[in-house]
Amino acid sequence: IANILEAALEFPDIQLSLQHKQSSDNFSKHFFSRGGVGRLIRTLGQRGHQIAIHGTTPALGVKRLPTNPDTSGPLLREAIFSLAAKPQRPFQLFSSTIDPFGRAELLDPSEYVHEVNPPPTSSSEVDPNGFDTDPMFWLDGRITPFAAAHLTYGTIQGDGLEVVLSRMHKDPLLSALARQDPRLLEIAREWNPKRVNNLVRKGIRMGPLLVCLLEAAELRLYLTEKLLEITP
Repeated sequence: IANILEAALEFPDIQLSLQHKQSSDNFSKHFFSRGGVGRLIRTLGQRGHQIAIHGTTPALGVKRLPTNPDTSGPLLREAIFSLAAKPQRPFQLFSSTIDPFGRAELLDPSEYVHEVNPPPTSSSEVDPNGFDTDPMFWLDGRITPFAAAHLTYGTIQGDGLEVVLSRMHKDPLLSALARQDPRLLEIAREWNPKRVNNLVRKGIRMGPLLVCLLEAAELRLYLTEKLLEITP
């Protein structure tokens, strides 16, 4: 990572962003001296670089400390820093959010911040974080929605950008995901009521809930066919 930071300085058109896995250090003033971030800063120091911290941003609200659930506090979500000799070339550092997708329990409790979200009161409840349908470009050329990597609309090499974006624009499923259309849950219940009801009971918000449902290719096809039937 230190090599990448140094190399990025030679390319002024690149904005380099690093992603950091949440840990109990996110609650601490020692965030920049311990763990992976601390090792990176020490490595840069050994190469003669000093680090300048330009600002930090906390997560919204307060979070429970993973190693002590009875303690709550602000959580560091984002930091802007640079090499002290190059303050005009700042880098971004973001902490990942894993828990809304229901997979945080696979990690050690010290490595994530788990929040139990209240279950949706109805199938029409909207996730305030939205559902990101912006196109994501993969290294192998695939193009998918940012929040739903299961949906592939083609490749730049094989189909061309104009064709792929046209497919995304016309896809009724992607349009419904962008609106968080409540009919999606109703249709999904027709296909697998047990699966949908289990996710709702877990308290997963609407956006991540839809991502979980889309993992099943058969359901993606079923949703698309039903939407084509009911959409004028």
